[in-house]
Amino acid sequence: MTVKNVTERDLFAMVLGRIILMLREARGLNQGELGVAQSMVSRIERGTTTADVWTVRRLGEALGEAHIYTLIDEVLGKARDVTHVVVPSRKGKGPWWEAAVEASGRAGLEGLITFATADVLHEREAARRAKPGANT
Repeated sequence: MTVKNVTERDLFAMVLGRIILMLREARGLNQGELGVAQSMVSRIERGTTTADVWTVRRLGEALGEAHIYTLIDEVLGKARDVTHVVVPSRKGKGPWWEAAVEASGRAGLEGLITFATADVLHEREAARRAKPGANT
């Protein structure tokens, strides 16, 4: 199966977009309430562009999440782990996300990123609620 290569930049854009979208929706905010141009937020959420560090920081502050880059690492780790379980070993044949794209196409990779993002955010929320004195 021949697929368009997915670069690290593409992967970063997908993950950042899902995180921003899911956090924004969970907090009941619209794209115009994040302190960044609505059109930019839309492009980020769709994964069609990335953002500079200051924009990511501004979005994180608006969403009450100071550790966006940590979230990105957690989502990538979860997606990588799932890929290694589902897709046979491709040792030396490129990055894990290329294996995911070869197995299920770009849409499959996007679905995997959506799953991993939802799971990481759910785990964080469960851990937050489990802390003594947390609002339930």
